[in-house]
Amino acid sequence: MTYTFRALAAAAEIDPDGYFTEAGFSKGADGGGFVMLFMSSEEEPDEQDIGLGFDMHWLVTAGQGTAYGCVRELT
Repeated sequence: MTYTFRALAAAAEIDPDGYFTEAGFSKGADGGGFVMLFMSSEEEPDEQDIGLGFDMHWLVTAGQGTAYGCVRELT
């Protein structure tokens, strides 16, 4: 699946509790419209995370669709 859009807003956050880092892009200048959030854990993955493929970045869309390690290219 390919998404193409021009992001008019971007932001980043480091979780205050230190669990993850997040960067987001949205189609709307106000942060609305189509949204993509890139997230990465700040904790070391355990064996279960590695076995399930959860030891890498993940992407979340506005509809809460989530995929791990799915980003191939950003232009």
